[in-house]
Amino acid sequence: MMEAVDIKELTVENYEGSCLTFGDRQAGISHVYSPGNSRFYYHVYCVDRKSLTDIFSVEYEFLTDALETVNSEFAGWERQEYEAKSLCSTCKK
Repeated sequence: MMEAVDIKELTVENYEGSCLTFGDRQAGISHVYSPGNSRFYYHVYCVDRKSLTDIFSVEYEFLTDALETVNSEFAGWERQEYEAKSLCSTCKK
């Protein structure tokens, strides 16, 4: 389960550890690598978490453009932080 937080938008400081949610839908920003261009892009996405279906997908060269898009397209959605996973006993060294 993800934890809801007060700040509703994704920012430079929180986009890697948070997403926006509404019902069964999740929107956020990830990094994608383009081998043809030998660089990373910012991927704004929205998926249906039940069916794992892509609903929205666009890539940007600049983080500011990706943040503007995700915060305008999904305005009013609840921002949640990703849940930290516990390590198994063999990884806790």
